[in-house]
Amino acid sequence: MNFKIETIKQQLQRNSVAFISLFIALSSLGYNTSRNETTEYQRNVRHAAFKVIENLGELQSVVNAMVYTDQGNRDDWIDGRGRVLAIETLGSVMPEPVPTQTLHLKQVWALYFEDLSQAREVAEKADQKIAPQIEATKTAVLMVLEDLN
Repeated sequence: MNFKIETIKQQLQRNSVAFISLFIALSSLGYNTSRNETTEYQRNVRHAAFKVIENLGELQSVVNAMVYTDQGNRDDWIDGRGRVLAIETLGSVMPEPVPTQTLHLKQVWALYFEDLSQAREVAEKADQKIAPQIEATKTAVLMVLEDLN
């Protein structure tokens, strides 16, 4: 019995196609996994962004109803509070500057929401504080959406 002992160099040469194929397969798997994670992240950010924009529109409608109609009541600011909390929660899973803007919106809402149910002049001043923050939050969300690849 003759056993032929091959060196490592010979084994690498003989199996080079297999090693190259393995390297390509592992590289492809790594790239595909990375791309899938990026796609899922972007999908989540887009979904959160659209929900934030939707809630911002609804919040502005609540504010407008409280300021410019005689039908504003306690249920409106409770609805507004719920919208603000939803916006803050959804914004927290998005990249900056959205979390910062949603936090500012929550703070502005906390300072001025009670004024919305006061006399028209007081309510309009509160609206002048809340509406720009709603717009700033919407602008931040749109900026994040534009930055997605």
